[in-house]
Amino acid sequence: MQQDIITNDQRKGWGVPRILINAEWRRNSHVFFVLPELSNVTLTPEFRSSSYRHLHTVVNKPQMTTVADETFDKDDSDVPDLQELWCFGDDDGTGAEPYCCCCTCGKPIAGQGEAIIRTFSVRPLDDGDGEAIWSVEEKEGASKHVRALGSLISIYNRHLACLQQGSVTYVTVSHVWDLDVSAAQARGRHSPQDIATRQKAFARPINIYRALVSNLQKTKGETDGGGAFEVWHDYISVLQWRDDIKEKILGAIPKIYGGSHFTLAFLEDVTPQMVEDMRHAPSSERRLAGVTGVCNAQWFARVWTAMEFVRSARLKPMVSDYTIYDDAPGMFLGKAADVYEEEIRLQGDILEVERMAQQGRRLVPWNVVTIADARRDKVLDYAPAFSVLSARGCRSDRDFFHALRGIVLGKHDEPLKADSQAACLQVAMRCLEAGDYSPLLITPRLGAADPRKDRSWVERMGYNDVISWGLRGRLSRPECHDSFYFAGNQPVLKLERIGIVRTVRRFLHPGQHANFANIARTVVDYTGPDVDAFVETLGTRLYDQDKSDIMRRLAQENRRQALEIALREQYDVAHRHWPMEGFKGSKWVADAMGLSNASLEHRKGQTPFEYLERHGRTIHLLHRQAIIGVACQTCHDTFLFRAALYQCPAEVRDAVAYRIPGLHYKMARPDGVGILVKNEKIVGRMIWACPACPCQQREMVKLSIPDLPLPVPRAQMLSSSN
Repeated sequence: MQQDIITNDQRKGWGVPRILINAEWRRNSHVFFVLPELSNVTLTPEFRSSSYRHLHTVVNKPQMTTVADETFDKDDSDVPDLQELWCFGDDDGTGAEPYCCCCTCGKPIAGQGEAIIRTFSVRPLDDGDGEAIWSVEEKEGASKHVRALGSLISIYNRHLACLQQGSVTYVTVSHVWDLDVSAAQARGRHSPQDIATRQKAFARPINIYRALVSNLQKTKGETDGGGAFEVWHDYISVLQWRDDIKEKILGAIPKIYGGSHFTLAFLEDVTPQMVEDMRHAPSSERRLAGVTGVCNAQWFARVWTAMEFVRSARLKPMVSDYTIYDDAPGMFLGKAADVYEEEIRLQGDILEVERMAQQGRRLVPWNVVTIADARRDKVLDYAPAFSVLSARGCRSDRDFFHALRGIVLGKHDEPLKADSQAACLQVAMRCLEAGDYSPLLITPRLGAADPRKDRSWVERMGYNDVISWGLRGRLSRPECHDSFYFAGNQPVLKLERIGIVRTVRRFLHPGQHANFANIARTVVDYTGPDVDAFVETLGTRLYDQDKSDIMRRLAQENRRQALEIALREQYDVAHRHWPMEGFKGSKWVADAMGLSNASLEHRKGQTPFEYLERHGRTIHLLHRQAIIGVACQTCHDTFLFRAALYQCPAEVRDAVAYRIPGLHYKMARPDGVGILVKNEKIVGRMIWACPACPCQQREMVKLSIPDLPLPVPRAQMLSSSN
């Protein structure tokens, strides 16, 4: 027998089993072992022979674990039919599994309305000539064993509660399906399966398991069970050709991922070099290439992986060569955003950085990072959840709504409806029941002029569906939800009546200062020369600034007195144009109030003008935004608000404006969220409509749920526009 390359003393120090490497191992199709260093290891001539191409070497490096990819012989006998994974071995595709009992409690799973939670472990086959070489103990009691590619896959079926309440450490895998494997799955169980596709379906979970062995060996202090673990990977864990059983599993996926030890996210098209360039490259071009390499990963482009990203308790990324990173919080997105912001600082011009990064053709961090906000919340309201998922791809709308149900509020235990619009309404109604009113505020379908159908807009915005929803997360819930109920499919809720919409005016001049001059002149017509009323209307309800901040600025350098004179002059003159230039011109007014400069504290150092142009305009639906005059029916005064219109101005006129008491979103003003209702139909929304008078008349209002948008994946939109 040849000498041991690794001595027993070394072996004891590493805590791994004894490994013998010599000519007798040639007949094994796979050898897998763990080495903390390779630099001091000498291989024998036999070991270096090309016949050992199946050998897998695992290298532990600081903060990462690497497993070399493999090439398998195209040996049909070593690659089972996919029916071994995707349906029960002795059924016809419709019956219940006769032996599907829980490995933990021994009770039946199938037929009880519960999902079959299937995990697995992997070890190499031993032909009798060598010793066992696996670092994790083989567990007894598996539901099934499958031999594939020189490995033994042990499969364990359990109830979800038994898996999560027991002593099993399991890791979930989040990945994008291989196209060939996906096509084979779609063709069904009786279609031909070429060997290469079957190899892919088995090889990926096996390789991932091996990478995890090394990673958990390195971090075994973090795990339970002395390093023993199982894996949930949908190539093996989901019975793809049993729709009745698969449907239950899909409904349980959020809980499966939420309860795992961690989720391994496989970024198959991200290379270690991209990560290295993003972190340490000496040039801006290479750093930005690394950033866009990460942001354009297909893993960020899919609905299911986005849902898994949101719901997973912990995440570790794995890149193309099976390197696992333990030091990449946020799946590299935090670092990508930091590098991108630093490049903007270095270049001094965001447009130049976008040009260098080929923004539009290539995604940049702000096209992707909104998913990180969703991850912090874990469970989202309907509209922000829809906006996170809607531009991402999936095989069917049904998959989309399964994923959507996985991250929204509400009880979603009934079977998902088959029709897409019906499923959309079904999910929205359960969210409304739970106190999430965002289905009433999400931008409905807008017909041919819908910006979501514009290729250039979709190309630039990436995965951010800010037209459907740009208000981000909820800060407080509606205070009157206890009164909520459904009348048929119509929600009935307690709202605060603001008044009747009497005027609707659009200000669409392309220049901010020209627009401001026209808006300011209109405001004076309603408020008169009253500085407080003018500031509250123009500064707060139309430009989203705190009145107190503006008044502090006006108190300096006699600005308030000068503004009062300017207002009186404008109110007294007959013409309706406010000159822009000169002392007391509209440009001076904007500067005095802090709207055209950075004197007021605001988001990311933007001036209020810049904020309105870049984001405020979007959340008010671009050219559909308007200034509406609402007449209070109690005090009979009329007040101005900024609104996003779903219908033309003539249809919006005479609508009733309502405020939703207590409801607050990050990009709205406190007590500023409201809707415009006409004949029970929502025809517009307001988000900066804070109270303008003390009149508070609350009433029960029956509404029709809007024509909710359906998902349109970005890739589909761009390809169909070519």
